Amino acid sequence: MTRAAIKLLDSFCWASTEGLEAVLLGLKMLRDEEEYPTRFHAIIDGIIECDDLEARYHLMRFVNSLVESPIDAEERNSLRSEFLSSGIRDAIKHLKSLYKLDRRGSLTVPDNMQDRRQRSAQEEVKQDDTSPEGRRHAKKMKTYLQNPDDLTALDE
Repeated sequence: MTRAAIKLLDSFCWASTEGLEAVLLGLKMLRDEEEYPTRFHAIIDGIIECDDLEARYHLMRFVNSLVESPIDAEERNSLRSEFLSSGIRDAIKHLKSLYKLDRRGSLTVPDNMQDRRQRSAQEEVKQDDTSPEGRRHAKKMKTYLQNPDDLTALDE
């Protein structure tokens, strides 16, 4: 999935309940067509396999949108359980092994991963974090990295 596609799907999740349902149906259709083991496989795989910091950031925002968008608490819990069974903990642990948090809780990238493309992606993430929604999503990603077993932060 491309960054632009992820951003678009992310927006659909927040547009309306119908938008979220369409996104979830699309993920189910992708699973069926590609014969993935779960409907969130492409997202989890992207978080683990992608070398692009910006793409990983948008995938994590998309996960947040899927489990926080305008749906009832029971469906949110069901989606969280599905993400857990799809391997989101492994993806978060993988992110935690790649990126470190400094004492202030800011995300840092090890020097061996700092090519020009990733540095510009980091700057875009920082710029995106100036909006209230961007800051909230960045805070949640930091929470994931600090404690990948605690998904209750998604409720905040």
